[in-house]
Amino acid sequence: MVIIKKTVVIHPIMDSYIRKTWAILIENGKDASYSTALNFMLLATILEATKSEGLSQKARDLVWNFVEDQKTINELNLQDFLTSFGYNITVDMIKQTFIENFGKTFEKRNPQWGELVIIFNWLKSGASNAMYFETLDNINRLRMSTEEHFSKFKHLRKKVNKESQKINKEIKKRYDELRKTRLRNRGKMSLIEGEHEEERVPPPK
Repeated sequence: MVIIKKTVVIHPIMDSYIRKTWAILIENGKDASYSTALNFMLLATILEATKSEGLSQKARDLVWNFVEDQKTINELNLQDFLTSFGYNITVDMIKQTFIENFGKTFEKRNPQWGELVIIFNWLKSGASNAMYFETLDNINRLRMSTEEHFSKFKHLRKKVNKESQKINKEIKKRYDELRKTRLRNRGKMSLIEGEHEEERVPPPK
């Protein structure tokens, strides 16, 4: 069996149908999982598409409309990248991806607010999904660089400053969550180590 990656981003509509299929399989007595339901649906789609007549024109139009919906695709790609924050992603990779995705926007002489919304959403999601303090530090540096650059444009300044402060609050919130989690984990480790110490001490006679 091939394991593609630890996390795959599924559109909410697709997810709802996968879960409905999953429920149907279980109701029919199958030992099914989410992955089973997803593969079941993919197999059905492949078999339908490989028929001599192929998919109907309406189905083809809907599929291609989905792929051409750049807003949706950008969101899926964004979430796909952000989920990797919890794994072995380096600070350099975060910065590099940020530059690859948004470097051209920084070069524009007259950037539009809609383009900046995507950047701030990226930073916000990055902050809320961060698993390490180093990641948050890097997100914060990118936030400050973004605010400094785009606040130079008078027509964007107020909105840029407002969104930047929202990201800053998200970073602080996530920082506190990680700090509390680390303290809880340290407490658990202390309890476990204490139990091990007690095991090594001979029982009283």
